[in-house]
Amino acid sequence: MTTKTDLSPLPSGNVARLITAQAAEIAALRAEVEEWKRVAAAQAELHGEAEARAARLAEALRLAEEHIGALTPEWYSAGRRVLAAIRAALEQEEGK
Repeated sequence: MTTKTDLSPLPSGNVARLITAQAAEIAALRAEVEEWKRVAAAQAELHGEAEARAARLAEALRLAEEHIGALTPEWYSAGRRVLAAIRAALEQEEGK
């Protein structure tokens, strides 16, 4: 048994223009979605790098604080200034 398929003619005139315009809009939206995905991936990478930097700064601060007591009195005040600078850098990284 065979079936007969009725093929309607392709749209023309105003309908064809509307379909073409809609297809162009869909393509533009797809391109925009891909661009936003690219931007999101780049931001995620930067965020990961910033978190890693903050972790390194926190570790440097921990080590500095751990060893500050071993400094001689002459170096103590300089060490405190270094610790303050490290703390400021860490706070700046955490604030981003």
